[in-house]
Amino acid sequence: MKRYVIDVVRDGDLFVIRVPELDGTHGLVGEAITQARRVGDVEMEARDYICTVTGEEPSRVTIRERLV
Repeated sequence: MKRYVIDVVRDGDLFVIRVPELDGTHGLVGEAITQARRVGDVEMEARDYICTVTGEEPSRVTIRERLV
């Protein structure tokens, strides 16, 4: 099981999700960022993004949200 801490910031109508642990890794340049339209979608969007970038199975990823 791999645990990721995500930073969540409200930006207008969106919630911007940053995964600091993935910044500059897996071929990414700069910050690892995605977004969600609703706060209830943050974890799902973050998990999908992390799994797409890393190739991890969703069942192997846990997330802790940090509101910034």
